[in-house]
Amino acid sequence: SRSPRSPTSTRFFNGLLERQGDVMSDEHWSEFGELHGYKFTRQATDHHAASWFLPYRTADDQLRFAHDWGRNCRLPLDQVPGRCPTGRVAPDQFRTYIERLGRFKAERGLTDFCDMLAEVLEGEMAPPVDVAFIDEAQDLSPLQIAVVEMWFENVSRVYVGGDDDQTLFTFQGADPTWLLDLAKGPEVEILKQSHRVPVIPHALAQRIIRQNRNRVAKEYLPAETLGSVQRLPQHRSLEQAAESSSAFVLVRNRHFIRGIAAGLMRRGVPYVVEGQGGVSPLSDGRLMTAVRTAYRLRRWGTSLGANELDALLRFVPTSPGLVPRGAKTKVKQAKAAAQTFKWEAIREDLGLAGLIEAIRKTGPIAVLTKLEEGTRDYLQRIVGESGDLPEPSVVVTTIHGSKGREKSLVVVIPDMSRATYRAYRAGSREDRELENRIFYVAVTRTKKDLIIAEPITRRAYEFPALAHAEGVV
Repeated sequence: SRSPRSPTSTRFFNGLLERQGDVMSDEHWSEFGELHGYKFTRQATDHHAASWFLPYRTADDQLRFAHDWGRNCRLPLDQVPGRCPTGRVAPDQFRTYIERLGRFKAERGLTDFCDMLAEVLEGEMAPPVDVAFIDEAQDLSPLQIAVVEMWFENVSRVYVGGDDDQTLFTFQGADPTWLLDLAKGPEVEILKQSHRVPVIPHALAQRIIRQNRNRVAKEYLPAETLGSVQRLPQHRSLEQAAESSSAFVLVRNRHFIRGIAAGLMRRGVPYVVEGQGGVSPLSDGRLMTAVRTAYRLRRWGTSLGANELDALLRFVPTSPGLVPRGAKTKVKQAKAAAQTFKWEAIREDLGLAGLIEAIRKTGPIAVLTKLEEGTRDYLQRIVGESGDLPEPSVVVTTIHGSKGREKSLVVVIPDMSRATYRAYRAGSREDRELENRIFYVAVTRTKKDLIIAEPITRRAYEFPALAHAEGVV
């Protein structure tokens, strides 16, 4: 419900919400990089991927990450180069980067999320509300906390929800101290009943998180189902995931995804990879449209949108008798006009009678020769087994990417990168407690069964022993 605010405050706040077109996009970052010779990694764009994470594969990614991290932490920018959690950056290069980026955004009238938050703080502008709900408070950064405190300072009721045991994004500036301090106050309600985590996985989760000292001690009860925990070799773990209709395969570091995706593809499992890291045909919307379009072309009299034909022809080479020269250009022009092609036009005007005949003789997927052979074989296998493109039964993602979600079966890959393992084994108590929280989140994603895969490297998270019980292997 709304409370009276000054017209200036309301206009300013609503104006920020309407500035989507002025926000730095991947295209803007590419333009900025080309202008100054920076090499930035494109961010993932699928809805559950690590689009929450700035990549830092290149030295220039590191500059971008450090700048955002420093602003989120509200640090003086001259302190950021020596304190960035992903590694030191050169102070001179960092200053030059900030100056160039500032000019670029000013000249084009662009902004980013940190800019918006800073602008709100400087203008002391707050939304006109009487009641506020703040969720996932454990992962707010100091900058976000400052905005929240300013916004809702005079609001009649404020509800803050969060779980300090699920604080994962500290490397992005998240600071759970605010939530921990609030938990010491008088008006605190701890929700003690889990409606997801079964008894046996819950017992392991509690042994993990109780190793941490910097947390709110709380009673937290499992769901009524028993569930199970198994420890299996990785190949056996993937076999179990392949047999499930709803499974997560969770990794600590993204570079472990490649081998997992390859294993699922060999097994003909309908799976998706969220974000980058491994081959994921079912994640490619354009490829899925191409396959469905090829199957539709087998039916006499089919009409197709130019967008569907464009997707198909991207995976079929131009060749005499199959896709004549100029056909792809005609389709692209028709796509811009949102045109639909009738059956006769597809065969005669576009000259795709040969392609239709090839689809009928060799199969819809066989004509997609711009795809790697292994990908074609995989698609042919999963379509052959289900009769259609199936919904993915397995989702491969990072533990961070799984936060807030659940599956009937969860497979946890405990292996770590060298840098992560070094911090876990030789770092501070905060580093070790962070890993406990991360793997606590991983094992609490299951609604039924949990599999801890045996590590394939010497660098892996060490799960606490679990007393023998029914359902534990």
